[in-house]
Order: sequence, then C-alpha cells, then structure tokens
Amino acid sequence: MRIRTYAIFIGLLAVLLLSACGMKAAGPGEDGHNQGADPAAAIQTSNPAVSVFPKERIPDLPPDIRRIHERGKLIVAMYAQDRFPYFFVDPAGRLTGSDVELARDLAHQLGIQDVEFDRSAQTFDEIIANVNRGKADMGISKISVTLNRAQQVLYSDPYVKLNQAILLNRIQFSRLKAKNGEQIEALRSRALPIGALGGTSYMEFAQQSFPQASIRPFDNFTNLIEAVKAGEIIAAYYDEFEFKRYLLDHPETLIDLQLLVMKERKDDLAIALPPASVNLQQWVNTFLRNRPPIQMEAVLNTYRDSLPGTKKGGG
Repeated sequence: MRIRTYAIFIGLLAVLLLSACGMKAAGPGEDGHNQGADPAAAIQTSNPAVSVFPKERIPDLPPDIRRIHERGKLIVAMYAQDRFPYFFVDPAGRLTGSDVELARDLAHQLGIQDVEFDRSAQTFDEIIANVNRGKADMGISKISVTLNRAQQVLYSDPYVKLNQAILLNRIQFSRLKAKNGEQIEALRSRALPIGALGGTSYMEFAQQSFPQASIRPFDNFTNLIEAVKAGEIIAAYYDEFEFKRYLLDHPETLIDLQLLVMKERKDDLAIALPPASVNLQQWVNTFLRNRPPIQMEAVLNTYRDSLPGTKKGGG
C-alpha cells in the first residue's frame, strides 16, 4: 500500500511540475506555422507574445541592427500592386501571403513586435532604390537577384528558386519555319519582339537571354498576356510559376500558346538590404538557413481560397 501511495504521489508531482513549466501538447499553429486551411491564421507565423530583445543589451548591437531595436519596428519595402500568393490583400482587407509571413516571422525571431510594410514603390526597381537609400530596413517583395540590383543593395541568400519561362504564340512561331524543339534557339538568333514586365528583373533577364530580340515592356501581367495572345509579340517572358498558375486558370489558351520552361535559367528570390547592413545581412542568412525551405506549391494551396472569385490572373 505504501509503495502504491508513493507511486501516485510521484505521478501527481510530475503533472504539477509539467504544468508549472508551461508544457502542453502543441496545437495548430503553435510551432509558428499554421497547418490549417485558414489563410488568416497562416500569416501569423510567430507567437503574438514576441520575446523582445533585452533593452540593456541593445547598445552593444552593431549599428544596422541596433537602429531597428531602438525604433521598435521593422520597416519592410513591398511592391504597391498585389502579387498572389506572395503578398496581397484578402477579401477581409488583410495583407497576407508568403512574403508577408516571412517578414513577420523574421521580425519575431529578431525580437521586434511591430512590422511596417511600406508599399509606396510603383515598380520593383523602386523598391531597390528605397532600400538603397535606407528608407526601409529591407525589401521582401518577390525580389529577383540581378547583377544591376546587386550594385545597389546587399542580397540575402535566396529563399525561393524559380525557373524562368517563355509563353510562346504558336501561330507566330510557326511562320519562322523553325524545327519543333528548337524554339528557344530560334528566338535567340532572331530580332523578334518579346515582352516582359517593365520595372522588373525580367527586362534584364530577357536582354541577357535574347540579345537579338526587341524587348518590349508592359505595365502589368494582363496586358503582357493579351499581347502575346494577339500576336503583338511572339513571346512573353516571366517565371514558370506565374505562367503555370495562369494556364491552370485559363486552359483554353493552350490552343494558341505554348509554355517553354528554361530550367537552366533561374530566378532567385532574395531579401534586399541596404549596402551598409552587413551585420543584418549575415543575421538574415542565419535566419533563412534555420527556417524550413519555402515550397511554392504548398504556398499556393495555403492561400488558394484567399482571393475573391474563382480565377485570378497575375497582376
């Protein structure tokens, strides 16, 4: 009897100790990544009770990190127009998406409670300019790594790698009398009109990939697609993910258009930082190395039901 009573006492003591330590079974989202279907919850990657960096240790931090803590807010530059599923305003008026989640999680790990998203930039190049001038602590906005931009800002390690791609007008291409399977080579060797989004990395990418072509800028994704469908340009140049998402929503266009994925040409997405923020760059890279890789198919599934209507073309 005495042994049994002792065993019961030990069991109760263990329960009390676990309760006192705050230990409990993890529920949905408590690991920092909500696995449910609610997109509103998915953006809350960090526990709201942020463990703020100790004030007494702030003076010892390097200047580029110290000023963020002294301000008590992380300022993130982000493009003015929505780019689903990276960043967009949902039907409830909330800013959400994988890049928004990334920024909030980064702030949480840094020990900062507040994140301000500056969406004043009207082009992606303007984001780079704002970061270069120190108007934001960093840019997180589906920003591609290019040689021109790398002269103006520091880049983090890539957090997403996309394939560059061509959306080809079949009828226009058939007039070239080129062999099937040699479309990319034919486009590279001729002075043909190819479209890309103005103010984005794809203007630079297109000039590198198709030096003989006439690269025409378009102000939005819809106009770019309409131009290649109408035959005003022979091809549109963008990333594989955006084109595939459009074709899934508009399968009828595959009669006139052909998707060509350039797997040897990558579009690395990274975080842009001011030129002097060397310590912050190293910290961000450490953060990214300790964060699970972003899988775009999983991201798309997470935010699939977050947009009004059943179909959504690129912006």
